[in-house]
Amino acid sequence: TFDFETPGTYKIVIKIWDLKGDGTITYEYPFKLKAADDEAFIIQKSEGVSYKNIYLINKSNNKIVGKVLDAKNTYSLIFEGLKGLNNSGKVYPDFSVKIADNNGKLVYNYTHLLQQYETVGIDAKLVEKSLFSNISFKDISIANPYHLTALVKDLKTHNYIQVKSVFELK
Repeated sequence: TFDFETPGTYKIVIKIWDLKGDGTITYEYPFKLKAADDEAFIIQKSEGVSYKNIYLINKSNNKIVGKVLDAKNTYSLIFEGLKGLNNSGKVYPDFSVKIADNNGKLVYNYTHLLQQYETVGIDAKLVEKSLFSNISFKDISIANPYHLTALVKDLKTHNYIQVKSVFELK
């Protein structure tokens, strides 16, 4: 197996051969795996919850973004591999995302994003696969930097994870 998380220089080797003859072709492609921006999301608090990835993706080009966002685009904040929220195969989620500008003004304040599942629950496997919130910055006066806080918790187990990020809009 390949470790997709360790930065370094790697090489893919593709070898194709003819099962009925002696013909072969070998192709080598070197590539570099860069380290992720470890400060993109800081786990501020967590109790009983682990995760695989947390990132922002630009929905217009499906690329993971860093600390500078274009206010014209829509983004998805994505949690992958969340574990520890499970209560008998279900999660009773409380998911919120808040973004404040440099003056402390909330420019994005969404709580209870999965309110329809708070009492009936959602399959824990779906939450583990991916949990996301779309974020857009329509009609906003830019006041950098912005401070994002996201909270995911299970209302039955009270396990949670809270993450923070700081970014700039252009």
